[in-house]
Amino acid sequence: MKKFLNLKEAAVIAIILIICFLALFIVNSGKNGKYAVISSDGNEILRLELDKDRQNITVANAENIVFEVKDGAIFVTETDCHDKICLKTGAVSKNGQSIVCLPKKITVKIIGEDSEADVTIG
Repeated sequence: MKKFLNLKEAAVIAIILIICFLALFIVNSGKNGKYAVISSDGNEILRLELDKDRQNITVANAENIVFEVKDGAIFVTETDCHDKICLKTGAVSKNGQSIVCLPKKITVKIIGEDSEADVTIG
């Protein structure tokens, strides 16, 4: 009766599998590269990485508006503007999404590497 694999073949396959798993781990362990850019009146005032949770984020150019970063998304937790549209927008996390507070002239836009696409052309 013939053996399915001899020792040398099994060792080669094991080494190849280990290399594949290591390569997969290295590729997936990198940061997602996404940032939230907070701007006041069109000028960037703060850039936050979305991979680290943070609470009670305030910006110097806008009083009484508080942001939070949680689970890779940013959202407004408090504001004193009358319409509260920025608060109702909720969390944004995908490339190109934004939060706008017109009374305070504040915008938050998600930028960075993102493989998710809404539309593919071509």
